Amino acid sequence: MAFPNGSYDPNKTVYFGRGYLQLTWAYNYGPASLDLLGNLDLLIHPERVANEPDLSWGTAFWYWKAKLHSAAGVTKGQFGASINAINGDLECSKVNNESAKSRLEIYKKLLGKYAPTIKVDTAGCKGLERL
Repeated sequence: MAFPNGSYDPNKTVYFGRGYLQLTWAYNYGPASLDLLGNLDLLIHPERVANEPDLSWGTAFWYWKAKLHSAAGVTKGQFGASINAINGDLECSKVNNESAKSRLEIYKKLLGKYAPTIKVDTAGCKGLERL
């Protein structure tokens, strides 16, 4: 089943980022809804992802498993590859992207606090090249 990129219903429902991994676009809300609920309710009521903690977590886990879990580089621990799998062209299409750099700095701070011996692997995202 194909899901349009943005405007599913005639009332101009907006599929901006909601939930713990910021689920976006109708083409993610539709399949997540089918997998989690067995229907297309999240296309009709996307606000449920923001308002219901079980769906906020459920869509985050769904997205990770469906889109990132087996993405090239992610399974090797490449932080850049995870950015590429999530925001591809937005953050990884050009060298030295500010959004990708900002995301990396946050990750480094968290890693330094919780796992200080792990080295960050930035491979997989042009936006992180030459850092």
